[in-house]
Amino acid sequence: MKRIYSFLVGVAVIIASFGVSTEAQAQYCRPQLMPGFWGQGITFFRFGTFSRNSPGTDYANQTGYEYFTGATLLAARNTPITTQITTNAFGTKGYSIWIDMDQDGIFTTAERVLCVVDYSFSPTTFTTTVTIPCTARTGVTRMRVFFMTNQGACPADPCVFPGFVQGECEDYNVEIMGDFVSSFPNDAPDASAILPRGNTYDGSSADRPKPSMTLRAGRAS
Repeated sequence: MKRIYSFLVGVAVIIASFGVSTEAQAQYCRPQLMPGFWGQGITFFRFGTFSRNSPGTDYANQTGYEYFTGATLLAARNTPITTQITTNAFGTKGYSIWIDMDQDGIFTTAERVLCVVDYSFSPTTFTTTVTIPCTARTGVTRMRVFFMTNQGACPADPCVFPGFVQGECEDYNVEIMGDFVSSFPNDAPDASAILPRGNTYDGSSADRPKPSMTLRAGRAS
């Protein structure tokens, strides 16, 4: 009886191990500010349809690191994703974004999808687009948004605040989906081109084009 019980426990452990996602098992590095250098951070972040206003308690802490698990952001490969970052900082600001595209628990140089320096003196909203390549593995993974001051460069190491800087690092869960390829009459994924209402678009004439759409399915993960 004891042997049977031990066997069943072992099977349960194996099943539980396979049931946990790669992202959940991953142990990502956590950068930490130098003592006393907290207070400047990200006050607003937008990524596609997701947006979040950050209260002061997010960045008014010694570590400068936060991991937000309340929502999973969506991101299609090969599609420009509108991204906005607002901070409360004055002076030069550097921004970097990493996405763990192979889901191995490590942010590499090749996985940095944004690297920019904002030289405006006052707090501003930086707006850009981020595109995830077709080679990224589909499924849920981690995204890191890294901001720092007083360096004149974008963050280069996802695991370290370099010396005497202020800033904040925010992590989010993001689900990478199959990429958008093309559509007609508009190649934009938001399908902003509007055809006149009431017509039949069957391709019978040049002003009655037949709409079409092509999607590439993501591979199983």
